[in-house]
Amino acid sequence: MKRKSLHLFFLGAIAATLMVFAWAIFRVFITEPKNPPLKTEELVLAGETFRVEIADSLVEKALGLSGREGLREGDGSTRSPHGGMLFIFDHPSTQTFWMKEMLFPIDIIWINGTKIIGFAENAQTEQGKKPRQLELYSSPGPADRVLEVRAGTVARLGVKVGDEISLR
Repeated sequence: MKRKSLHLFFLGAIAATLMVFAWAIFRVFITEPKNPPLKTEELVLAGETFRVEIADSLVEKALGLSGREGLREGDGSTRSPHGGMLFIFDHPSTQTFWMKEMLFPIDIIWINGTKIIGFAENAQTEQGKKPRQLELYSSPGPADRVLEVRAGTVARLGVKVGDEISLR
């Protein structure tokens, strides 16, 4: 008798766990937006203002700009800043990015502290490719921040290695 009630207890616990898991999956993949906007800060790059979303959690960094329709194109002023996403890492290291599920091209700017250490211009979308087929973009050295902006921004602003960014 004791064995039967222990068995029923474990079955009930498993059923409850499965229900909670199913609810979480439903909430994350069905009812919640796939990639909602994040908190923002203003950043200055080459004299122009950008309102950047801050990706600092593991999930936010993994999603990045995937599935988004595009980035805001402003006039660079604080009233109408350009859009972007700033990824913040705990420690400087080689950062590697890909264009998984990206719908628009971007420039990727690698930063250590406040100095730009490199960039990849005009990284193109690669829809329909399997993850192992996607091009990888790696920082040329240790970086603790990565900035993603509209493709062509690096060339338009004349961004160079050694330039500095500042957060407002």
